[in-house]
Amino acid sequence: KTKQHQQHQQTKKKNKQRRKRKRKKERRRAMDNVLSVFFISVVFVGSLYVWALIDGKKYLTANRNHPSIIKRRAISATLATLTLLVYFSWYIDVSSIVVALGFSLPEPVSEDASLLTHIALSALSGIVLTLFLFP
Repeated sequence: KTKQHQQHQQTKKKNKQRRKRKRKKERRRAMDNVLSVFFISVVFVGSLYVWALIDGKKYLTANRNHPSIIKRRAISATLATLTLLVYFSWYIDVSSIVVALGFSLPEPVSEDASLLTHIALSALSGIVLTLFLFP
């Protein structure tokens, strides 16, 4: 009985350590998600106000419905979207998202081809998102 008891205690201890590592990993993942959302907010809002640094008060006091302001905001949002797609292409596996959407991907010939496919898919999804954001 003592050998079985010791094995049981060791198993319990290992399971407890596993659960502790899993909780720590989940907390780290949650913090990464919160920081990512904060980063997205800063990039999008910052991209809209970067024009104020260039034009100064002229941009801030201009009518938001003026065609030049609308164009600048569209350019800002497009660049922010592309910037975030590049950032998240290294953070998230874009190919799994594309496959989940129902598209099939060709098998890459080399690692360079895989990287090019990755970049092309990121750019394509950015273009599609931009088109839907600005009809």
